[in-house]
Amino acid sequence: MATHPNYLYRMTTIFAITTIAPSVTPAIVRDLILPSLEGLVNDPIPNIRFNVAKCLEPLTVVLRTSPDTAALEATAVRPTLARMEEDLDPDVRFFAHRALEAINAPAA
Repeated sequence: MATHPNYLYRMTTIFAITTIAPSVTPAIVRDLILPSLEGLVNDPIPNIRFNVAKCLEPLTVVLRTSPDTAALEATAVRPTLARMEEDLDPDVRFFAHRALEAINAPAA
């Protein structure tokens, strides 16, 4: 569904990923979810892109729970959000920046 021609299907995919993120294993995030989101980072619809940025924040929380996937925060998530901070759309830049700030915030 992440590659469906109808943007509503792609949007639903992102919402579903965000909703299930706390319930999946870090390996599932690494092996199935992140690869699906990679293509959506460059989606022609800005709302898709900024929802990807919003989705990466809860996925990072999951990735941090395992030593096998924690490094993906630095090698995959942060670079993706940094690229998204340079997007032409101001909403994409805003949500990418906000996600990076949340990821960088010290744990409460």
